[in-house]
Amino acid sequence: MDRKGVIGKGGGLPWKLSADLKRFKALTMGHHLIMGRKTFQSLGRLLPGRIMLVLKRPGSAYDLGFAQLYQNLPLYDAVVAAKKMRRPPPEDFIPVALVTSLDQALRLAADDAEAFVIGGAEIFQLALERVERMYVTWVEADVEGDVTFPQVDWQQWREVSCERVGADEKNEFATKFCIYERFSD
Repeated sequence: MDRKGVIGKGGGLPWKLSADLKRFKALTMGHHLIMGRKTFQSLGRLLPGRIMLVLKRPGSAYDLGFAQLYQNLPLYDAVVAAKKMRRPPPEDFIPVALVTSLDQALRLAADDAEAFVIGGAEIFQLALERVERMYVTWVEADVEGDVTFPQVDWQQWREVSCERVGADEKNEFATKFCIYERFSD
């Protein structure tokens, strides 16, 4: 997010940051990604090596065009079993599930040591009170955008680490990659 909390513009990211994309891939590879429908659409493709859990509004006719997306979970169960046995997932595995609640997404990701909530703003708002760690890319600029990150009570969080990356030909703005953990009671 930028200094004002901007995270999106016109259905995409309002910046080009190669270092951030590489960090995102390294952090999320092999994990579940929880996102809203608009975020899924903005990606424009499946992300290899990750299982994508897409929240849709209950009653929405949106179905991604797939005939079956874990509705009965046999294929998903086969993938979980294959992971436990260190075998590749079934050949016909589609790594996307439509879910209608954050609870449902978290149940599907229960065996994952760290599932990642990747947006958009409404999904971040739903998850914010439940997450224990945040990986934040701070864009050191003020950019134009139409989507902002929800308000955070930073008194509930402590910075664990922070790494600065300068702007260059592949990174439009200087950034800081910070990790925050919620203070425990």
